[in-house]
Amino acid sequence: MNDNQILQCNLAAFGSCTKYGPDGKLGDAFYKSVKLFKSKIMKHVNPTGAIDDNVRSAIHDMISNLNPFKLKCKCGECEGFGHGSMLDQYRDGKPHIEAYCQYEYPYISHMTIGAAAGIIAMYPDETWEISSGYRCHIDNKQHGRTSTNHMGKAIDLRPVSIPFNNRAEYCDNIRNELVSLSTFQDGWSESNKLALEPSRIAPTWVHLDCRQFDHKWIIETARV
Repeated sequence: MNDNQILQCNLAAFGSCTKYGPDGKLGDAFYKSVKLFKSKIMKHVNPTGAIDDNVRSAIHDMISNLNPFKLKCKCGECEGFGHGSMLDQYRDGKPHIEAYCQYEYPYISHMTIGAAAGIIAMYPDETWEISSGYRCHIDNKQHGRTSTNHMGKAIDLRPVSIPFNNRAEYCDNIRNELVSLSTFQDGWSESNKLALEPSRIAPTWVHLDCRQFDHKWIIETARV
């Protein structure tokens, strides 16, 4: 990725990758995302789309708060991000879309990492735990799963300081706010937009993924 693509990925939670993906072209969507970042994270009252050293430093700090070690697969057999197996393979009898793509991407997409870091930064009073990062085929087998979302596309965040009985309502409120900002979608109906797993699937945590993005963008951004 070039520097512009990295910036787009880092600001994914604020709408920088919407519609076109992280193409490196810093157009209207990107500058709107800078404004939203300044408003939400830097607390600017009348933010502009301009980027200076202070903004770059704030973006760096936001991304640095996400511990890469906690993103690693817990299977105990891969080195943390699968074995790169099943390139261009999909589940038998299923459409050739990311929901059924069997490929173990070599890292979690930086779009997803940027989105997770953005959510953590937007809700700083909460203590967030990465409850699921990467999960390779071996880890799936160990737990009887078939989903491939976590093979480079998804991260789950759990608000651990919220009492369990209040957690579902809290996560619903967060999903609703993120959707209202037009940077995320609830479910997977739109192309090239970050997705939140609906509450019926993820009641007490926030699952986010980039599986609705074109395959080329996931390949491009799921690199160490």
